[in-house]
Amino acid sequence: YGVNLASSDASVVQGWTGTAGDANFYVGFGALTAGGSAALSLQTAFDKSADGAVIHVASGTYGQSASLNGARGLDFDNVTLESLMLSGAGSSLRGNLTLTGAGFSADAPLLLTGNTNITASGAARFAAVDGTSAGGQSFTLVAGTVELGSLGSQTRLGATSVSSNQTVLGGAAYNADSFSFSGTGSNASVRLTQALTRFDTRAAGGN
Repeated sequence: YGVNLASSDASVVQGWTGTAGDANFYVGFGALTAGGSAALSLQTAFDKSADGAVIHVASGTYGQSASLNGARGLDFDNVTLESLMLSGAGSSLRGNLTLTGAGFSADAPLLLTGNTNITASGAARFAAVDGTSAGGQSFTLVAGTVELGSLGSQTRLGATSVSSNQTVLGGAAYNADSFSFSGTGSNASVRLTQALTRFDTRAAGGN
């Protein structure tokens, strides 16, 4: 990546078809012509792209927080952000993401398009999470506190692991190849908020 602007948060890299920009946007690090390096801006990629675009974020530590109201495909290598807040239906997620600040929030259902690992020092909140192929996407979540709506209610997840000192499960259905819930504190807890909560780890088509 080449960055040669007054500030990296004014920059964005968009894919090119040969005649026009495509729906792929890229966020990474690049060398400055005056020396040193800078990161492109995830927020700018959100703002400059439209629903249905895919945002590819290269490995690295970004001192950034970003928020999105819309539908994007998010593809993270090994990425560290301050926080990420998502709203609006239709977004998808894959890759490895660490949040060091306020944490992670997804107010609408998310689709996992690949194995996904999220670590948040603060809170992580998901309205719902589904896979794109039955058992094909594993999900690992480590956070200080966790709120989860239904998991795999439309398309079951692969192996799913949640580690938190306080986990609240607010959905009615949790479907995955396997589940693991754990915590590191002496008062770690998992709380169910529905009158009936169903966990299903049977293989697709099982009885």
